[in-house]
Amino acid sequence: MLRRVLLLTILLAVSACVGPPPEAPHRVYHHPVARTKPRAMPTPFALPSMNLAQCEGALTHSGAVYDVLPDQQFSPSCSALGAVQMDDVAPGIPITNTKALTCEAALPLAQWFSGSVQPAAQRWFGEPVVKLESMGTYACRHIIGNAAYSYKISEHARANAVDIGAFILASGRRVSILNGWRGNADESGFLHEVHDAACQHFITVLSPDYNAAHHNHLHFDMGGSHFCR
Repeated sequence: MLRRVLLLTILLAVSACVGPPPEAPHRVYHHPVARTKPRAMPTPFALPSMNLAQCEGALTHSGAVYDVLPDQQFSPSCSALGAVQMDDVAPGIPITNTKALTCEAALPLAQWFSGSVQPAAQRWFGEPVVKLESMGTYACRHIIGNAAYSYKISEHARANAVDIGAFILASGRRVSILNGWRGNADESGFLHEVHDAACQHFITVLSPDYNAAHHNHLHFDMGGSHFCR
């Protein structure tokens, strides 16, 4: 009996020394944060650095047909300096109503037509553009259609702008800004595509979405700051 009491006393003492089993450690799971690839910033618009002779050489290389015009200063605000009269915007593709246009504006016009307009025409219509209708280049006047800027001289007054009104396809179909910008799906799609492409070539691009004064043409110029609407 004495031995059993002694054994029980020893077991209780050992249990008191050991204590309860330790609790399992509390784990905190850190879920990895989803990381997206940083969005690439758009390439800043920059003009090619070239003099007039280089510009005319590049314009010739593009296949455009043009005549070099003498420099003319019509008034303190109106001039045609470093200008050409473009007859063909690309080999065998005439452009209408171009009195005087600076080479600085004529070169991106030719590059836009060959690099963007013709591929877009093939995608949307399955045929090429055979004629480009301009609504004018040089005009000695202020900016029209926007009262906030009506005091400013237009880039047209410097022969540094061109207005595009329509594209004539090989089948004879005429795709105009006036009827096609918000017209059939193929014409509207084509016109919006070539408008967006022009924003990569010109400093300023204006469309019917800009204001009512541009309801029937796309305006391209090489002055001011980059603006595309």
